[in-house]
Formats: sequence, structure tokens, C-alpha cells
Amino acid sequence: MKLFRKWRKVWGVIERDKIATNAQYIFNLSVNKPNHGYYFGTYEIGEFNFIRGSLRIVSIYPVEYCTRGCVGLEEQVYFGLREEQPPEDSPHYYLVKLNFNTDEKPFIQWKKSVPSAILAILFSGSKLYLGLKTGVLLIWDIDKEECEKVIYLFDSAISAIYSGIEKIIITSWAGEAVSLSLDGNVVWNTPISDNKINGILEDEDSIKFLDINGNFYLIDPLSGKIIEEFKWGFGTQSDGSTRSNLIIVNGWYVVTGGAGIWARSVKDLNKSVHKFMSGPFIRTVIPHSRGFFTGDDSGFIRYWDLMKIRA
Repeated sequence: MKLFRKWRKVWGVIERDKIATNAQYIFNLSVNKPNHGYYFGTYEIGEFNFIRGSLRIVSIYPVEYCTRGCVGLEEQVYFGLREEQPPEDSPHYYLVKLNFNTDEKPFIQWKKSVPSAILAILFSGSKLYLGLKTGVLLIWDIDKEECEKVIYLFDSAISAIYSGIEKIIITSWAGEAVSLSLDGNVVWNTPISDNKINGILEDEDSIKFLDINGNFYLIDPLSGKIIEEFKWGFGTQSDGSTRSNLIIVNGWYVVTGGAGIWARSVKDLNKSVHKFMSGPFIRTVIPHSRGFFTGDDSGFIRYWDLMKIRA
């Protein structure tokens, strides 16, 4: 008598494709079209396509030390640059606008000095928001190509900037969060955690924050008060267990940690999926269709599906 195995379907994270770069550490990815985006790494900035399930590098621009970067809707590419300059070899920091026209080699359109390293960057509307290592936020007018406002937010470095619902949300390495109106005024400033916050998401009911130790906070968007706190329970790491930003894919929160990729159901936080990885840390995740892109510390871009599989 033949025995037939009864398959069941469970949620899983499946790697579909990967491609190597010379970026070393990929700090962040910026996708401006469904199948097109840019990566920003320590020693390389590049343009990539994702067509028929395959990743392909379109063009690259070698750099000495890129800190973060982003791209706007009209292919405007901006990144933070660190340079060691003689005679004292002290670091100098710049905001750089890069022309990434695929008909010719990428080239720098302009390079303007900023007071400190750019550790977070966001393109929103006609504004560019730059979060500095000194805790200062610079708001740049894209049309005028100049800084229009300087806001001293934190005593520690800015860790993330997020475009919320009629607001900009900024977090720090010391676990603070600020809600900023679109005209540049601070609405509330709340100490949320004792740890660096990388993950930010907002819906109509609350703002979600995730710190590097896996503490998940729901915050009232109007008052900045904590509504609820939840412990994700990531793998233990001496310097924190989460590394990337926070996204939603197929009804799941997705973040990377010290032991791989973690997903929790939006409807039931007790329901989770874990993709164990002993390899390089993943610093950035970007949603795409039913899956997501990642960039890691070995310079790889990968595409993953988050879907039901047979088990």
C-alpha cells in the first residue's frame, strides 16, 4: 500500500535572486519605480533593474566613502559623502547631487558642504531631509538647491527619517522620536526607548517604532504618547539584534536581525516567520510586489519572496 504525504502550506521567506556589487556595506536602497532602483554603499553607488525575476546592475559610480543616499521621482540622486582632506586629514562632509543618466557615465552635478556626516536621508515633495550625526536636521529646498532650515533635534545622532501622514518622523540613536509638520515645526518630541530606533511605520491608528533590541512600540500620532509595547524576541546579539528599517509585505511586518530575516503578522504579532541566516548583516529592506529587496554587509542585493510554500 502506497503512503501519500499530505502537504500543508505555510508562510516562508524564499531567496529568488542575488547580485554582487563592489559597495562593501550597502547602507540603503532607494526604489523609485516598480522594477528600478539604486543602492548606496561605502565604496559604490549603483543603479539596478529587476526584470522577470532577475537582478541586473545598469550603471555604477565608485566613491571613497558614501554615508547614505536617496533618489527622487525624477531620477535626482543625492548622497552623503565623507572625504579625508590634507594636511590634517580631518574628515569633511558633503551633500552631493549625482547625474545618473543611463546614456552616459554618472557624474557629479554639484557638491555642497554640510557640518557633519549624513546618517539618514529622505526625499519628500520638494524637500530633502538630512539627518546628521550631531542630531541636527537639515531641510533642503530641491528647486533652490540650498538649505532652508536647520533644526537642532537631539543630543545623539539621527538614526532614521520617515515620511508619515502629513508629517515627517525622525528618530535618534538614543531612542527619541520627533513628529515634524510639513512646514518644519516640531509637533512632539518623545523619549520612547533607551536604544537606537531604526524601524518606523505609520497607519491611521498609530505610529510603529522598532528599536535595535526588538522592542516594538505603538505611538499615538497626535500626542506622541505610547499606546502599547511588544517584545519581538529576536536572536541575541551583543550590540543589538535588529539592523534594518521596518516594512510591510503581504500583511507582514518585515525586519532583519542578528540571526536573519524576521516577519510578524500585522493582524497577530504572535504569529511569526523566521529565515535563519548566519551570513552578513542586512542593513536595508525595501518592499516590492509580494516580496522585498535587501542590501547587506557583503555588498549583495537580494530579492526575496514572502509567500505560502508547501511544507
